[in-house]
Amino acid sequence: MKETILFLILFSLSSTGLYLIVKKSGNHDIDFIIKFVGWILFIPSIFGLLQSLKIL
Repeated sequence: MKETILFLILFSLSSTGLYLIVKKSGNHDIDFIIKFVGWILFIPSIFGLLQSLKIL
């Protein structure tokens, strides 16, 4: 059960990060900050997802 909850949390973080990476607001300064936050959320969550699926 613990692994399932961890998987769901990591999946939601990766989805949120991917959404922030793809989202465009039109303001270049805001887009840069949003993409940076998106990558900060996305990269560790992908590693966590791969570990929870026992691929890494």
